[in-house]
Amino acid sequence: MQRIKALVKEPGQSWRLREIDNTLEAFQQIVGGYIEQITLDDNVILIVNEEGKLRGLAPNFMIPGDMVVGTAIMTYSKSDEFEDIPNIDDIEAALDRGESIFLAARIGGKMSALGILEGEKTCKTKKS
Repeated sequence: MQRIKALVKEPGQSWRLREIDNTLEAFQQIVGGYIEQITLDDNVILIVNEEGKLRGLAPNFMIPGDMVVGTAIMTYSKSDEFEDIPNIDDIEAALDRGESIFLAARIGGKMSALGILEGEKTCKTKKS
């Protein structure tokens, strides 16, 4: 089974780098239900709970024109398979140095702030 390195953000928390199984079941477990993919520009994908708003999940962060609720996973895809997020080696090195990383993505041609990836050694990778 393939594992990928993705970013995970729970409401009220910072983004965390996690190594997770690249399976539908693993994604569903993390977001707590059926998944919905939100494609950002540059092949970046957000995976969220498809019924999050209907179920009243806690607000997490804003993207242009929408509020993301519940736990979100950020990954990458150039095809029909999810992959490690880009520049993973640089991200891991920065986290090892205790640095925090500001996350932004191009959405609809505009840059949007998505939050902070905390610079803690403990968040380098975490199995789901």
